[in-house]
Amino acid sequence: MVSFKAGKQLALPIQQYLHQLQKERRLADNTLLNYRSDLRALLDFVADYRIGKWQQLSAKQALAFVSDVQRQQRSTATTARLVSSIRGFFSYLRQRQIIDTDLLLNLQLPAPTTIKKPAAAIDIKALLDIPTDDFIGARDRALLALISSSGIQVAEVAALDMFSVDFAVKALRIERKNHPSATISLAENTLVAVKNWFSYRSAQLAIDPALFISRSGRRLSIRAIQQRIHARGRQLGLPGLSANALRQHYCQQLMAADVNIEVISQHLGKAVGIRGPAAVQNSDIQQLLASFNQAHPRAKKR
Repeated sequence: MVSFKAGKQLALPIQQYLHQLQKERRLADNTLLNYRSDLRALLDFVADYRIGKWQQLSAKQALAFVSDVQRQQRSTATTARLVSSIRGFFSYLRQRQIIDTDLLLNLQLPAPTTIKKPAAAIDIKALLDIPTDDFIGARDRALLALISSSGIQVAEVAALDMFSVDFAVKALRIERKNHPSATISLAENTLVAVKNWFSYRSAQLAIDPALFISRSGRRLSIRAIQQRIHARGRQLGLPGLSANALRQHYCQQLMAADVNIEVISQHLGKAVGIRGPAAVQNSDIQQLLASFNQAHPRAKKR
C-alpha cells in the first residue's frame, strides 16, 4: 500500500491532545515520546486508508490497526502500551465530540505475561561464612551447606533424622514420598559443617531424633527452615533467597559442568526449572561434582 500524508484535520487533534497531556499531567519526556510515537503510527495507518478526518474512522479500521501492530510481533507489553495510548486519544476525541463511539470497545488483548527477573548470583562462600561457635550459627551453616551442595528439597531437610547421616561413608540417606529413597554423598565442606553441628546437636536433650532442631529441642518445621534461609538472604542483601533458589543454583552448577539434565532430575527426585546455563561460580564445584559422581557413577555428559 502506498503511504499517504495525513491531512491537518487528522494531525491537529493529536497535537492538541499531546499538548494537553504535557500541560495537565506533566509527563516525563520519555513517556510523552512514547505517546507521540504511538499516535504517529496510528496517524500513518489511518492516512493510508485515505481518511481525511477522525469522524470517518470506523471501529473495524481501528481494530485493524491493532491487529497490524500485533502482526509486527511486538512484545505484549509494548502492544498494551500502544493500545492504552490510542484509547486515551479516542477518549479525548469523544470528549471534544469529534467522534461519538468507543472505537476499541470490542478489543480484547491477551493478558501480559509476567517474566521473572533472573535471580541474583549466589556466592556460596559468602552464604556459608557464618560463625559456628554457637548453637544457631553451627546449625544454620550445616543447614545451608546441605541444601546448597545437594539440592534436596526443604521438606526433605525437615524430615532428616540424626541417623540419616552416615559419617563412615560420608553420605546422607533421604526418604522420599512417591520416589525411591536416595543416598547422597556429601561434599567435604558440607561434611565438616554437619559434623560441627552434631557436636551441638548431640549435647541437646531432645526426644525427637530430628537432625535440625530449635533451641527448645523441637524439629525445625519447613516454615522455620525457610525463615532461616530468608534471614540469611537479608544479611547478604539477597531478600529473595529461598530453598528453591539454592536448588536452582545447584542445578546450574551441574549444568555448567555438563552433567546430563536427566541424571540431575533423577538425583533431585523432582524436576526443577533450569533457567539456562550458568558460569561455574563456586570454587568448591569440584567437590560438588565428586560427591555427585560418587552417587551417580554412570552419570553421562550431555
